[in-house]
Amino acid sequence: MSNHFNLLCINNASILNDNITKFLNELVKEYRNARTPIKSDPRLFRGESRSVASIAEDLLAKAFIDTYKNIDFILINQTITFATEGKRLRIKPDIIFVQDNIIKIMFDLKMDLGYARDNAIENIKRTSERFNEIKKQTVTYWQTIENLPTRKELTFSDRSKYAYIVVSDRNIALEQYKSIEKYGKGTGFFTFVRGEHPNQYKITIEQILDNLSKALDCDEIKSLNELICQCLTNP
Repeated sequence: MSNHFNLLCINNASILNDNITKFLNELVKEYRNARTPIKSDPRLFRGESRSVASIAEDLLAKAFIDTYKNIDFILINQTITFATEGKRLRIKPDIIFVQDNIIKIMFDLKMDLGYARDNAIENIKRTSERFNEIKKQTVTYWQTIENLPTRKELTFSDRSKYAYIVVSDRNIALEQYKSIEKYGKGTGFFTFVRGEHPNQYKITIEQILDNLSKALDCDEIKSLNELICQCLTNP
């Protein structure tokens, strides 16, 4: 492993840890805000909370861009397309790191695996197969510049990866989560907090933040940083 790689990892490990903590703190507040209508009125009451998934993507992308200064840009929830056997197929990761027009790493982000529990392993398998296929090709995506859609091209490197991030291991039986996690580790699977969740009721925001800080899996974040460093370091 090169000295450049070691230096990159050492410098970024603690920074990523701090930025993930900030991400979680902001996420807790967004979950709390999602419980009330956007427009305030004493006669308005919201039942089901608004989804925070898209906001979480933005917040995590900002945490990453603040950590890894050498990446050119991050695409968020961007569909990319490729052609195979005469067909044009699509893949839509939540976060894509791009450097020198090369996709370095892509992530799927989940708040938890509650709704995805029964299909998680099959989804990981199917996505990994499609990624191995797409990795050999030039892909395209549409970027809007001054309100005009423009088609852009990207390629992959030998180090490019597709990985998974789950904020919390809650809302699913622990044994089932461990089984999914074990399978996902083959491609890259990272859990931010254990035994806690950023969306909790009957306790204050301050209590949630304190619980999350104690439940943060620093070893997972360290491993995530190492994988990102490997993808960003040129062969």
